[in-house]
Amino acid sequence: MKEIGFICDVTPGVNPIHTFGRAWFDRAIPMANFLEQNGAQLIIYSRLHVDPKTKRVQGYILENSQFITVETSVPTVNGSWFFGITNSHNKSKMNATEYYKWANEHDIEIYPSMEFLKFAADKLLCYETVTHINKTIQQYTEVYNKTASQLKRFFERHDAIFIKPQYGGHGEGICLLKKRNDRHSVEVYSDKGNTIKESESVGQLNTKVAQIIGEKPYIIQEAVDVEKFEGSAFDIRVITVNDGQHWKPSWKFRLSKKNSDVSNLGQGGEIKDVDEYMSKVFIDDVAESLKQKILDEAINISQTIDQVYDGEVMELAFDFVISKDKSIKLLELNACPDMVQPNMPISIRSNKGADATSKKRDNSYADIFDLSDNEVSSFNKYTASYSENLAKFLLSKVHCKVISRLA
Repeated sequence: MKEIGFICDVTPGVNPIHTFGRAWFDRAIPMANFLEQNGAQLIIYSRLHVDPKTKRVQGYILENSQFITVETSVPTVNGSWFFGITNSHNKSKMNATEYYKWANEHDIEIYPSMEFLKFAADKLLCYETVTHINKTIQQYTEVYNKTASQLKRFFERHDAIFIKPQYGGHGEGICLLKKRNDRHSVEVYSDKGNTIKESESVGQLNTKVAQIIGEKPYIIQEAVDVEKFEGSAFDIRVITVNDGQHWKPSWKFRLSKKNSDVSNLGQGGEIKDVDEYMSKVFIDDVAESLKQKILDEAINISQTIDQVYDGEVMELAFDFVISKDKSIKLLELNACPDMVQPNMPISIRSNKGADATSKKRDNSYADIFDLSDNEVSSFNKYTASYSENLAKFLLSKVHCKVISRLA
């Protein structure tokens, strides 16, 4: 049986049912089931537990809705969703760069490639790349040099400016700068809550922003005057998946909390159904036109970037907003998106013997194997189809490897 690797943060001897996060469950469970139906097996493991001398690893397989511990050779084709430490403090373990190098030396393929991950992590590089594809769908962006003259230049064109970490995600560390008459303010978004500071001059504002962000590299970006729903900002996250032949899109409507300008889930955003909420914001023909433009742009960018990286890209996520003039704007793209969907709880743990309506939710995801009818419908529509396409991509790489060896 062909083995395909699923690299993530697991520990031998600790059942993933107790430690797995949503990002892994959403992918691993449907992938394992699909691969089994197609003569392959998913090996779930961490790169921190690979023995580079023997090329063996301890990990898990999924059998009858149970995680079973296994020891096996490192699969020759792997998908990586390792979100743990980049550099291991244990000197006997390989860090990410070392592991990719070791894998390459031993004809072990890992998707996405390290080169692509570095690209996707850099918001400025992503902006420059997408601008070459379509310069009309992004707001002007450059490196933030922490000078008042730069802020003045941006405020001459817009009353709102975003300053974002060049590397990072989840809305953490974003600063929204606003100008109202002669007053200026900065709102800082963090997992501890938002804080707003006001200044009379641009120079004072720049000093406060520089103190807030410290020495880390940031970018400065013109804000979009966006359409809102009942006072809340929203974006459309489009997730494209390469199934080995075509790019397949899915999407979700991310609605910010009341009066917020950031819709990230980490900042209190909610997931809604795209069709339902686009129809609430726009009349039908406008909603349909905008949705089609968003999908077309996401597929076009995916195909172009995939060509640049020679077929090494499995999945991409695009965050689109819609301006007041009904044009679409791309805020950023991501390499390893979460796939939280409408009607699917963030975490699930059921009472054994209780009916579906009395399920308890907490921070684990213990009973993904025991969903209610409503949850199953949403899971199959969004999550399963998405993850099965990831499995198809990895299977296609296995087939290519077999053909290459026979040639």
